[in-house]
Amino acid sequence: MIGLILTLVYYVIALQLKKRFKSPLLNPVLVAVAFLIMTIIWTPLDYDTYIKGGKLIGDALGPVVVLLALPLYRHRDAIKTYFAPIVIGILVSISSSVLVIIGLGTLFGLDLQLIKTLIPKSITTPMAMEVSSMLGGLSDITVIVVIITGILGATIAPIIMKLAKTKSDIAKGIAIGSASHGIGTSKAMEMSGQAGAMSGLAMGLTGVIFVLLTSLYVLFI
Repeated sequence: MIGLILTLVYYVIALQLKKRFKSPLLNPVLVAVAFLIMTIIWTPLDYDTYIKGGKLIGDALGPVVVLLALPLYRHRDAIKTYFAPIVIGILVSISSSVLVIIGLGTLFGLDLQLIKTLIPKSITTPMAMEVSSMLGGLSDITVIVVIITGILGATIAPIIMKLAKTKSDIAKGIAIGSASHGIGTSKAMEMSGQAGAMSGLAMGLTGVIFVLLTSLYVLFI
């Protein structure tokens, strides 16, 4: 149980630090992960022992995501009203993400397999691993990139929204959910219920659309 207990304890400590110092850089997931890494490096605890319990947190992600249906239901009228802008926003997010990865990867001379590994960085982990495998990428590295993307998105989202003077909770939710999946959605939930609902919707649709487009790419190209 040590892996499970350590994860929960470090996350609670990270939450308290966030409340105390109110800095967007103190993302609870990032801080908890940092604590875990230091523990594994500086104590006799090794990763294989930790992950036996730590992976239980990951196994719970699937059922927890289903709970996002509740805020979606509560804000169903807004979803119906803004359905077209929501879908357009998600499609723009997907296309811009892929184009940026391909463009920067080509510019810096990255290996094609590594570029394929990075492409699904903005969708939730299970879907990202599947997309990476379908494209011929390295799914293990994809997991790391997805986590980093989520943490960065949740950390800088409030700063970006403030600089852009974004007032609409719908716009905030769609931007965050389609760019930084579940970790970003947790930040959107803190902003407002509507932002969290839209972020959950964007996260789900982004993953589904990504998988469908990848399937078509593999089938025909």
